[in-house]
Amino acid sequence: MPTATPRKTASTTTTRKRRSRKATAPKAVTVKQTPIKKEVKTVTVKTPVRPSTLLKSSDYINDIKIRFDIHNYEVNALINDIKWSYNQVRDYVVSVYNREFATK
Repeated sequence: MPTATPRKTASTTTTRKRRSRKATAPKAVTVKQTPIKKEVKTVTVKTPVRPSTLLKSSDYINDIKIRFDIHNYEVNALINDIKWSYNQVRDYVVSVYNREFATK
């Protein structure tokens, strides 16, 4: 059951303070403006056009064939160089191996 709270008397209540407003700023002086004329420029947009190619597809195919022939030549030259190097060091490597690991 709620208990009764004592009632406030007029002497205990204070008066509510009112909010004061800021002073308004003085109105700005209006200056007469002359209208500005805007110039409208017409711009023509060029659509990009693909340039014609100097090389045809047959030129690309011939180029690939030539590059593949060059590649084959270089690989064969590498194989020949490796064979030559192997033949140069083969006798030395065999003699060192036999000297170190030969059964005594």
